[in-house]
Amino acid sequence: MKSSAAKTPLNILSAGPGLLRSAGNIFTKRRFILLLCLIFLLAEIIVWPSGNFPLNDDWSYTKSVLIFLKEGYIQIGAWPAMTLATNIVWGSFFCKIFGFSFLTLRFSTLVLSLAGILILYQVVLRLSGSRFGAFTAGVSLMFNPYHFNLSNTFMTDIPFCTIVLAALCLSLLFFRTGNLLYMAGFLLVSVAAVLLRQFGLILPVAFVAGCLIHDQRRIRNFLLSLLILLSAVLSLIIYENYLRNVLPPYSAYKFSTGGSETFRWDVFKYYAEMRMTTVASQILLYTSPVALLLILSEYRRISRLTSAVLFFISLGLTWYFFHGVSSVPGNIFANMHLGADTFYETLYEQNRPYHTFSHSFARLSSGACMALCTLTILSLLLGLNRVITERKKVADLGFKMQLLVLMSSYIALLFVSPSYFDRYHLPLIAMMLIFLGSSLISRGINFIPLLIVIVFCYPAVAGTRDYFTVNKIKWQAYNYLTREKDVPHHTVHAGFEPKCWDEGEYSWWRPVDVLEGNEYLVQYTPAPGFKPVKEYSFRRWFPPSEDKIYIFKRNDAQSGSNSPD
Repeated sequence: MKSSAAKTPLNILSAGPGLLRSAGNIFTKRRFILLLCLIFLLAEIIVWPSGNFPLNDDWSYTKSVLIFLKEGYIQIGAWPAMTLATNIVWGSFFCKIFGFSFLTLRFSTLVLSLAGILILYQVVLRLSGSRFGAFTAGVSLMFNPYHFNLSNTFMTDIPFCTIVLAALCLSLLFFRTGNLLYMAGFLLVSVAAVLLRQFGLILPVAFVAGCLIHDQRRIRNFLLSLLILLSAVLSLIIYENYLRNVLPPYSAYKFSTGGSETFRWDVFKYYAEMRMTTVASQILLYTSPVALLLILSEYRRISRLTSAVLFFISLGLTWYFFHGVSSVPGNIFANMHLGADTFYETLYEQNRPYHTFSHSFARLSSGACMALCTLTILSLLLGLNRVITERKKVADLGFKMQLLVLMSSYIALLFVSPSYFDRYHLPLIAMMLIFLGSSLISRGINFIPLLIVIVFCYPAVAGTRDYFTVNKIKWQAYNYLTREKDVPHHTVHAGFEPKCWDEGEYSWWRPVDVLEGNEYLVQYTPAPGFKPVKEYSFRRWFPPSEDKIYIFKRNDAQSGSNSPD
C-alpha cells in the first residue's frame, strides 16, 4: 500500500524546484519554436489581413470552394491549370467550421504557412543539430516576400510548399528510423500534392531515388517506394477521368494523359536559357541568411588564403552569371510594390511599368541581390571544400539524394511550363534552406545573419500591409458604386479580382483588358475619356509615401440617381 505522505502539500512543495527545472528545460528546447510562432503572430497583427474580398487569383479557387459547399462536388472551372482538389477540400473544411468567407479561407492558408515554417525548423534541426540554425532557416522562409504575401491569400503556393516540406520531413524520419508509418504518411502527403498540382508526382519519384541508395533494407524500401509512386499516379488518373466529365469548355487544365501536347527539346532549351539565371539568383538571394551563418561557422576552420580565393571565385561567378539580372521577376514582388496590384491600368505598358516604380530602388535591390548571391555561392564553395578535405561518408545519403532529385526535377518543370511567375520559386527556396541548413556544423548563436532577414522583413510585412490597404480601398470604392449608388457591377472596373469574382457567380472569366462596357474605373491614374469623381487617400509603408485611389466616370456616361457625382 502506497504511503499517503507522498501526496502531502509539503512534499508537493518540495518537488517544486524539480518541476520548475523540467519546465525550464522544456522551454529551452522549445524556445525557438515559440519565438517563431510569436514573430509570425506579431507580423500578422501588423498586417491585419482582414477584409472579405479575393486577392490575386484566389477568386477562382474560392468559387470552387463555394460550389463544393453548395453543390457537393469538385469543380475547378476554366481558369486553373492545376488539379486543385486538395486546396478545395482544405478550405471547405475551415468553412464548415467558421462559415464561408474570404477571411476564413485566408486563415486556412495562414495555418498551413506556420505549419510549413515549423516543419522546416524541425527538418534543419534534425539534420544539423543547431536550433539557432533551424530558427534562421524558419524565419528566412517566414519573411521571404513571396511566402509572407501568399500566406495571406487563398492561393495554392503556400499549401504546395508546406506539403513538400511535410513530405521531406516524413521521408527523413523514415530513412533514419525505418518506421513504415512514416512511409504511409509520405504516401498520403504525396497523393495530396498530386491532387493539388499535377507535378506533385516528383515527390514520390524523388523518394524512389532516395530509397535506391539508402543502405538499409534497400530492396524492400525500393519496392514500397515504387508502390507509393504507382498510387500517386493512379490517384491522378482517377481524378483526371472525373475532371473530363465536369470541366467547362476551353478549360486551362492540361491533362497528363491522352493529351495532344508532346515534349519539345527546343522549347525546353528556350525557356531554360530565358529563366535559368533568374531562378538561380532567386534561390541564392533568399537563402543568404542561412548561407551567411554557414560562412561564419566555416571561415575559422580554413586558412585566410583559401577564404580569399573562394571569395573572389564567388564574386566572379556572381558577376558573370547574374550581372544585370532583375532581382524582381514579377507578379508578387515587383519594383516598389508587393503583391499583384491588379488595377486595370497595370495591365498595360505605360511610362512607368508600375505605380510605385523607383529607379533608385531598382538599382539598390539589384546591388543587394548581387551581394547576397555572392554570399550563398561562397557558402556552397566552403561546403564543397569541407567535403573534399575531410572525405567523410555523407550522412543521410538517401535523404540528400531525394532532395537533389526533387530540386532538379522541379527546376526542369519550370522550364517546361509556358507560364512562369516568381511565386513558383517558393518550394525551391525552402529546399535550398534545408540543403544549406544540413551543412551547418556550429551550434552557436550568431545574430549577424538575422540582419539580412530584417531586410527581407520590411518589404514582406510593410508591402503586404500596403497590399491589404490598397485592396480594402478598392473594394470600398467598388461597394460604394454597386451597393450605395446601385451602379450595375458589370459596368464597374475596379481591377482584376472584382471583375472575375463577378459577385460570386459561377463564371470563370470577365474581360479585364478592355474599357468598352465600363462606365466607372477604380484606379490610380485617369484613362482617356474618364474624369475623377471621388478620391481615397491613404499612406503607404513601402515606400513610405502618401497616395490616392480614384473613382473615374466616363465623360459621356448618363448621369442619374445612381451617379456618385
